[in-house]
Amino acid sequence: MIDAAALAAAVGARLEGDACPITHVAALDAAHAASLAGLFEARYRAAAAGSRAGLILTTPALRKSCPPGTPLLVCADARAAWGKALRLLHPRPRIAPPPIGVHPTAIIDPSAILEDGVRIGPFVCVGARAEIGERSALFAGVQIG
Repeated sequence: MIDAAALAAAVGARLEGDACPITHVAALDAAHAASLAGLFEARYRAAAAGSRAGLILTTPALRKSCPPGTPLLVCADARAAWGKALRLLHPRPRIAPPPIGVHPTAIIDPSAILEDGVRIGPFVCVGARAEIGERSALFAGVQIG
């Protein structure tokens, strides 16, 4: 969840109106009070007019197509701002590397070279004469020939 003013500052847009905190992005026709929706092309004006989005990100040229009273984020490069908003509201999950060592289900060819501090996850296969460098991490299911 992010405050609309903080979101505006983070994506380089101007906030017009008062908005509730935003929890996610949504399509114009699926949005609700906690949604950020985007209007980037004139062909979506009808969808914007009927949107229930709590906040709409748009360009100066399209801002009048949004429902009256809807809080807006207005930005000349709305698509770039949309990308920043996506990363803020829906960050990629961080996947922890496997612990240092070799998982018992991993298959390591005896001729493979594993340097210090390697992390070999479950069901990894390391083939003949492969060299795994110092502090490398091989996640589950990786195959090295």
